[in-house]
Amino acid sequence: MSGTQLTKLYDPVDGQLLVVAFMSGSGTNNCKLIDLERKLIQEQGSSPYHVVAIFTNSSKSNAVKIGCDYNLPTITLDMNAFYAKRGKTIAEDVDWVVRTEFDAETVRLLEQYQAKVAAFGGYMSIAQKPLLDAFISVNVHPGDLRVLDHNGNRAYTGKHSIPVQKAIMAGELTIRSTTHIVSKVVDDGQILKVSRAMPLELGKAYYTLTKEELQRVATLNQNRLKEWGDWVVFPKTILHIAQGRIAKDDTGLYHFDGVPMPNGIEDGVILRTESRNS
Repeated sequence: MSGTQLTKLYDPVDGQLLVVAFMSGSGTNNCKLIDLERKLIQEQGSSPYHVVAIFTNSSKSNAVKIGCDYNLPTITLDMNAFYAKRGKTIAEDVDWVVRTEFDAETVRLLEQYQAKVAAFGGYMSIAQKPLLDAFISVNVHPGDLRVLDHNGNRAYTGKHSIPVQKAIMAGELTIRSTTHIVSKVVDDGQILKVSRAMPLELGKAYYTLTKEELQRVATLNQNRLKEWGDWVVFPKTILHIAQGRIAKDDTGLYHFDGVPMPNGIEDGVILRTESRNS
């Protein structure tokens, strides 16, 4: 302990944590989040969190189907259409003006649900101030964000399979998923939970892979990592927040069950003061 006052990200004395699931594509991460909630209700009679709605920034995503499958409201605000109405493309918005407008409209559309957490399960957008101010935003990322490069920056950042490609080319034998607090700088927020290490399957030495082979095996391993890592640590992270187990002190240092975790915690690792499953 640091000896400073701890403030929980969410205090369960305030009731059930309300969550909006954000997505841009298949939405499998958010399905697992909803599945855990329903499993807890079935086994224990209640869940400390409740997914109240699904939000998507893509009309081509699987959000509507998931909403129908789980009987949840779905809100679609297509980003490409939003930009087109303003005579711009996403690539042209170098100063993030339109993206900030988009996030402000997103917040307005979601106000009715009174959610505290935005769960980014494959949400492909760089969140701006309106969204970051409105929610505790949590993302799941296909890479171990604890690993630093020679400049001291996070080594395995990027979207889609890029983090896996970077890990392969660095000669890693395993990869992990990471959940973290969303910040304006991509993949730079506080690390919360890291999955168990998943052995890479390459079929040949990494340094002999062609560009096409690298992309193929990276995508293959990223898909494997979803089941091994994403689908495990993403729901658990939201559950831990809802249970009030994650807090930070007045210096900004995060804690889990009262124990400092500057680099998050690994799934399955028991901290010295922890008496519950991690």
